[in-house]
Amino acid sequence: MASLIQQRMAIDRARARALFPLYGGAVFVGAYFAMGLLSEFSLSAVTLIVLGAVFMGQGIYALKGASRLKSTFEAEHGENAGKQQPV
Repeated sequence: MASLIQQRMAIDRARARALFPLYGGAVFVGAYFAMGLLSEFSLSAVTLIVLGAVFMGQGIYALKGASRLKSTFEAEHGENAGKQQPV
């Protein structure tokens, strides 16, 4: 069994991994949507917008999972369990 600090760090890593596809998908959608507005709207731009939306959905799903892990962890061990104090 990992220590409380290690468990909290694992939950924080899960949250950080969830933010990457969420933000990346948003940039993807925004960039290709702007490109589509500035030029002809092609099938490849639409495909990439949909792909970005899928990434965003995956990020949201993973973020909800990380939030669920955090709430379960804090309910079991307390709100400040595993938090490190700055030196």
